[in-house]
Amino acid sequence: MTTKTNNITKLVTHDGTFHTDDVFAAAALSLLLAKKKKKFLIIRTRDPRSIADADYVFDVGGVYQASKNRFDHHQASFKEKRKNGLPYSSFGLVWKKFGRQICDGEEVKNYIDKLLVEQIDATDNGLNVFKPITAHAFNYDISSVTASFLPVWGEKKSAKFFRNAVKFTTHILKKEIRQFGALVRAKKIINQAYKGSKNKQIVILKTDIPRYLADIATEEYKNMLYLVFQHKKNWKVLTVRKKAGSFANKKNLPRSWAGLTGRQLQRVTGVLDAVFCHRGLFLAVAKSKAGAIKLAELALLKTSAKGRQVVPRT
Repeated sequence: MTTKTNNITKLVTHDGTFHTDDVFAAAALSLLLAKKKKKFLIIRTRDPRSIADADYVFDVGGVYQASKNRFDHHQASFKEKRKNGLPYSSFGLVWKKFGRQICDGEEVKNYIDKLLVEQIDATDNGLNVFKPITAHAFNYDISSVTASFLPVWGEKKSAKFFRNAVKFTTHILKKEIRQFGALVRAKKIINQAYKGSKNKQIVILKTDIPRYLADIATEEYKNMLYLVFQHKKNWKVLTVRKKAGSFANKKNLPRSWAGLTGRQLQRVTGVLDAVFCHRGLFLAVAKSKAGAIKLAELALLKTSAKGRQVVPRT
């Protein structure tokens, strides 16, 4: 590897049609070098001299050698796989080495690897990770979105297409790093509240946590059924899902509460400051902490009717 020219770090990948793995690898390295406050240039070529002269090479060059920042996976000798058997692409190889530095932590790095990197690596290696729900449907996933930045058949090629794709995927990576950083914080808050709670089925939080974070952060607690926390001027009772990404609750709120508001809900529950219960039976609201705790305690005593979950609109 040669010395940088004019203090510009050179990143080389292949020219021609770009794919999700090389675009995301470029985005990841862009974030890495931006954190290091280094100027860099992305060069798209297959020229051997340019490849040899580069500081980072990905998805081209026929070499995987992480110590020298060579991240290709097309050569016949390439055998790298994850423990779960999924093969790596150039993005996965870059993430494997630099993900921790980019995310400032191993936990966030691993979350993003499971959420995003594995999917991209699998697709680039010709493996389907999703099943179509109808006979005529095909997967429209992150690789499909990245492909939308390619020129349309007959459209004049331009460097702007790749630049726009990298700009878009860099935004996604930055946002997911922040999102999973928030998840790590949410898990700590929930864990602390769980340890300090006498009733492990109803856990009272000191802060509002969004549903999508709560679903992931509560997965490991088998006996936790409801979260209680303040939201603006009111207090919420939020059900714990059976699994993140599912609409099925471990224990629904009582069916008799579904869709009730104000006095109707107050009459049914006996909680004088009860405000609202979602018809999906995953959320109830009261004006006070005591009222919300009472709703959760009542819900524990009642067996909710089993049935189809209503997909929430909020």
